[in-house]
Amino acid sequence: MQNALSVVTDSLTGYGFVAESLGREQLNRKLLERTLDVAFSFDPFKVEEFKSHQIAELPLVLVSTEPSNIESAFNSKYVYVDWGTQFAFEHADRHPNIPAPYLRTSTGRIALDFVLEKGGCAYLPASLVEPFIESEQLFRVEGADEWARPLYISYRKNSTSLEAILQVESLINTVKPATSFVVQQAGESAE
Repeated sequence: MQNALSVVTDSLTGYGFVAESLGREQLNRKLLERTLDVAFSFDPFKVEEFKSHQIAELPLVLVSTEPSNIESAFNSKYVYVDWGTQFAFEHADRHPNIPAPYLRTSTGRIALDFVLEKGGCAYLPASLVEPFIESEQLFRVEGADEWARPLYISYRKNSTSLEAILQVESLINTVKPATSFVVQQAGESAE
């Protein structure tokens, strides 16, 4: 989303933008109250007034600060990132007997920073961790499959900003996932 935000703000003129990381309930309320025009989430909203559909997939990989395998990775400082309701169910099915997470967070960037500083492992977007894997600050956990998470766009069907929302959606569909500039620099500085 970081790269998409840059493309959208460069392409649309005459608009003000707000980028926040909010919980599902807050997004739902803000859309209903018309204080938010468009929301991106890992679960669709099932509200009659909203149009909500998948626009992308976010590939997640299990990474660790030490080379490890799926049997041992969760034994040391596992950071659980809330990638949505469906992720929570699938996570419980995939990993029924792992210890409780050392840390829970709602954002991948917090998890990345924590794992890099304190050690441990987390499921993070492949595009986010790529430079850290290349610089061997992080390692893909052996035996852990990539995990594709759907990304949904939601907005009011009768929004007064429908034309701009559809432009945003169109722009996002043309953006390829990329590592943010700051993360690229951090990965390169470790080399």
